Amino acid sequence: QASKIWGGPPPAAQKISEYAQYKGWRPETGEQIKPDEWAMSRALSKGETTTAEMVYIQKIDGTRGTILNSAAPLRDAEGKITGGVAIEQDVTELIELRLSLEDALDNARKESERAHALEGIAEAGISTTDLQELLNILAFRIAEVLKSHSCSIWMLDEQNKEMVARAAYNAPGITGARLSLDEGVANAIYRERQPVCIADTENNALVTDRLPKEQGVKSLINVPLISQDKVVGMARVDELEPRIFSEEEIGILEAMASRAAQAIVNIKLYDALAQSRNELSGALERERHFSLLLQRALFPSKPHIGPGYKVAAEYVPVYEEREVGGDFYDVFQVGERKAGVLIGDISGKGLEAAAMAATTRSTIHAFVHETDSAADALSRANAVLHTTQSEFGSFATVFLVLIDMYTGDMNYASAGHPPAIICRTIGEVEMLEFGQMPLAVLEMQDFEEHHTRLEVGDKLVLYTDGISEARHGVELFDLEGIRQFIAEHSNLSANEMAYELLEAAVGWAQGKLSDDAAVVVIERNKASL
Repeated sequence: QASKIWGGPPPAAQKISEYAQYKGWRPETGEQIKPDEWAMSRALSKGETTTAEMVYIQKIDGTRGTILNSAAPLRDAEGKITGGVAIEQDVTELIELRLSLEDALDNARKESERAHALEGIAEAGISTTDLQELLNILAFRIAEVLKSHSCSIWMLDEQNKEMVARAAYNAPGITGARLSLDEGVANAIYRERQPVCIADTENNALVTDRLPKEQGVKSLINVPLISQDKVVGMARVDELEPRIFSEEEIGILEAMASRAAQAIVNIKLYDALAQSRNELSGALERERHFSLLLQRALFPSKPHIGPGYKVAAEYVPVYEEREVGGDFYDVFQVGERKAGVLIGDISGKGLEAAAMAATTRSTIHAFVHETDSAADALSRANAVLHTTQSEFGSFATVFLVLIDMYTGDMNYASAGHPPAIICRTIGEVEMLEFGQMPLAVLEMQDFEEHHTRLEVGDKLVLYTDGISEARHGVELFDLEGIRQFIAEHSNLSANEMAYELLEAAVGWAQGKLSDDAAVVVIERNKASL
């Protein structure tokens, strides 16, 4: 067993001086053990008993090991030392295992401290959207983790080529200070993008500012704050006593700085996004305001075409507080005995749609006063709108009716708009002709003219596709739903018909229409003027 411990047969020692053949060192001091200091030597010469004394040894084969050395004297009946007994236990592997465990525990401790430090930075970045509050937290957390006297956070001012102290912990008077990027520590941080450690601030050429002397700083370390490969600032840690920062401490500080830089950039992006949203919200609100003004002008406040006819209208926007839609309608007199009824829908939303609605309405108005044909009026309007509106990619669906208020005779034309419907007093529901292309799609478009008559007691119902396209799951209210509703409610007045038809569509869609919806009802209630 001894040969195994010593890497060969141990040399015999007849005298204490011969213990010089054994080479051993004390773990606590590294001093070599002298011949008379071995446990057996002390047992024989002094009668000492030694238990499990740790010794680093050099084996006969030149390798190193560790033993636990125990020894006790042997005495005769009179108490005289006659010999001794020694026990040596090889604990080399146990010591190596213990050292490995200690290294692992030390590494785990370091990783825990690093994780705790980074977690603190991450929590700060999550807990606030205020940049100044974040910088204050960062300064405190860095000083706390490194057990430093003070810490300051500096931000890059690219316009003035300076680093500006924006926050500080335990460093009164430093906030607002500026360091030029042309010299000193700030220059090194900005150009080299590496930590700058200064053990003696009084004798280092990089210390060009007055702050360390004024603050009584003896040692400091600066690390860059880098995000997306760009220096956005630096963190500075100050000590009032000389201090050399370890590689481990520098690594922790760099990791914290990296996390801090990202948190700072995130908040700046958040602030920029919030500002952009506010500006966009303001712009949208202004657009909505002007759109509403335009749209109000498109809806007559008290629609009326003269005696013998009752006019009712209802409109509901799909977005109460957002974009203005493109629906419009109008009723107007044409000469002494005719009236025009117009309803339409512009593709798109907002100011552009409202503007095109106004242009479409006024253009059709102009041509209705020049021709007795509804189809001809739409053809002429289409040529004008294609020239002025096609660049925006918008188009308009329109249904135009011209009524002879004396006879009830109607001529009408449709430009891609859902068909108007007549509710007859005899109980029939007549769906008028419709189809063809919307306005402003083709440069030249001829529309078809159709004729019918509105008898006394009949009701003409016009609407936009927000009614027909009201959706219940996958099913549309559609033309059949509108026809059936009118057939079942033919006894309603014009006002009731407009209101209830709109409510029926909203109810079908479970209160959630997918588009703006408008309804216009014209009821003839007298035989002649």
